[in-house]
Amino acid sequence: MEAGACAIASGWAGSTIIHRESATHNALFELDRYRVTELVRALPAILAAARKAEALQQEVAELRKALRPFAAVAEHDIGDDETDEELFRPMSSHNRAPRLIVGDLRRARTLLNGGSDAQG
Repeated sequence: MEAGACAIASGWAGSTIIHRESATHNALFELDRYRVTELVRALPAILAAARKAEALQQEVAELRKALRPFAAVAEHDIGDDETDEELFRPMSSHNRAPRLIVGDLRRARTLLNGGSDAQG
C-alpha cells in the first residue's frame, strides 16, 4: 500500500491505519449523522411552524369570505364619481349587489376580534 494512500487515525484501540477513501466516507457519514441529529432537534419547531401556517391560511380564508359582501357592493354599487369620504346609502331599486345584512357586519367584527364576538 502506498504511503500516500493511507491515513493514521487515533481511536479507542489506539492508532489504526485507514484507507483514504474509507476515511473520507467516515467523515461524510459523521457529517450526515450530525445533520440528521440537528434536523431531529429542529423537528418540533418545524411542525409548530407548519401548524401555525395552516391556521393562518384558514384565518385568511375566513376573512376573505367575510369581506365578499363588502367587495360586491364596492364592485357593483359604488360609482367612480363617489369619494371615499361619502356615506354609502343603498337604494333598493338601483343596487345590483346583494344587500349587506347585520350578519355580514357581525361576522366581520367577530373575525377582526380574533373570533371573539366582543365589541372593540
